[in-house]
Amino acid sequence: MDRIHLSQWLVILCLGMGSLGNPSLAQAQAVDQVPRFEKSECPMSVTDGIECGYLLVPEDRQSQETGTIRVAVAIAHSFADQPKRDPVVYLHGGPSSSLLWRSAWWAWSPFRADRDVILIDQRGSGFSKPSLDCPEMDEIPVETLTQGIDVEMAAANHATYALQCRDRLRAAGIRLEAYTNADIAADVEDLRRLLGYKQWNLFAWSAGTRVALTILRDHPQGIRSVILDSIYMPPSVDFYAELMPNAVGTFQMLFDACTADANCASTYPDLRGLFLHTVDKLNDNPLTFDVEHPFTGERYRARMNGAAFVGLIYRLLYNAADLRILPKLIHDVYDGSTGLLPQLLVDPLIEPDRYFVGLNQSIHCSDEAPFTSNQAIAHAKASLDPRFDGFYHWDVDVRAFMQFCAQWGTRSPDQRENQPVVSSVPALIFAGTFDPASPPAHGKIAAQTLSNSYFFEFPTLSHFVWVSGGTCPQQIAHDFLDNPTAAPNAECITQMRPLQFEVGAEPPLIRNVMQQPMVRILLIISVGAGIIVIALSGLICWQRYRRK
Repeated sequence: MDRIHLSQWLVILCLGMGSLGNPSLAQAQAVDQVPRFEKSECPMSVTDGIECGYLLVPEDRQSQETGTIRVAVAIAHSFADQPKRDPVVYLHGGPSSSLLWRSAWWAWSPFRADRDVILIDQRGSGFSKPSLDCPEMDEIPVETLTQGIDVEMAAANHATYALQCRDRLRAAGIRLEAYTNADIAADVEDLRRLLGYKQWNLFAWSAGTRVALTILRDHPQGIRSVILDSIYMPPSVDFYAELMPNAVGTFQMLFDACTADANCASTYPDLRGLFLHTVDKLNDNPLTFDVEHPFTGERYRARMNGAAFVGLIYRLLYNAADLRILPKLIHDVYDGSTGLLPQLLVDPLIEPDRYFVGLNQSIHCSDEAPFTSNQAIAHAKASLDPRFDGFYHWDVDVRAFMQFCAQWGTRSPDQRENQPVVSSVPALIFAGTFDPASPPAHGKIAAQTLSNSYFFEFPTLSHFVWVSGGTCPQQIAHDFLDNPTAAPNAECITQMRPLQFEVGAEPPLIRNVMQQPMVRILLIISVGAGIIVIALSGLICWQRYRRK
């Protein structure tokens, strides 16, 4: 069974159960025909108006002797009486995270006001079958953190566990070479045709943007428009070689932003120097403290060395809400205070558990690793301060890919995966200034060969602008979908509040409390219960009123 965790189930269950079998879906194809779409009960709890099914396609599209795989799909029908006939299709990140277990999140998508919203768990991930999960790798962040190992040792451990996962998946008959962005793109195109849509709109974020670009390259006829939020690993970029330079560039943007903020600058006049001194200090004498695993409850004795601290700051840069605490966090850790560290390490500890890592590794080994080299990576790092090296991705280390990808099992490299995608399909591109993995430069590179594209950078945001930007990116996206051939109104970007850093005393108590996973769960339950109580009270009052 795919691992859907307690906190995720509680969010979903709070939104209730939904209806099944809406006849508006395309009819299932003949049982012996592939590809075909089969309606089914949803594998997760859903709200009204959402129904599910499986896309059945060949596992290996390049082989005549191949089995059939099942790609999980959910369709959230529009709230409109007469919805527009070009739905929005979500393409998730990771690569290899799941969308269907997040259906409660997307059930209230603003796009449903006038369009259907379609969710797809890409082949190998989520509720799709087979699953390319790698439980062998779940404990990598725990081992990295508790043993205080360096980046090279971490890469060796990653490679060892990855090949253990490969052996198990291969023994189960799974063709790992058939799980690439091009195969996923072909699945999406098959689904469009089987559901009977002439065209639809793609909404992709992070690694999903690579899938969207592949669809634009291979199957442009079915795409009306595409929204690309935080473009990740565009094909013409040497992602591995650029990883550390991009990270260092984003760190410098943080330091510069502190200098531009009067309070931050006066409190931390040399944030870059303070950061590097902190890394040196942690490498000499790692901070030790207790940390609790958010799912198992097991307690560990963490050893925070310099590489781990660099990786933690990198991960926190992903979230725009965390940007404001970073200067103070650097200062506090330099002073030896563990402060919020146990809570801030929750995400790194559960990182592999968020993804179906076997799919992640197949995509990287097929579409990215063949187009770089250890020499290119070393050359890119040569001019950088080595203290910036760290565990940038706690679940998937680029050094590990260079060690094990030759043994993973892939087809011959497709040279198209190293070339820019050229398309005239209207495209809207979002980027956050402080995004360390999907920097604005990558969005600009992609826009150069998308002739009808509109690029917008959000100066106070980071990864996944749609989530952290509030109503502004939503308004821009709606304007774009209404008329993809005209530049949307983006004036709201200039009106967004500037970034202000926390300085001085400890962060407010509420932040410390809200970092606790169980507190978040209880808050969700309390809010849901409160809504139910209010609704019941209103119903009782109405009934009493009618009796009068």
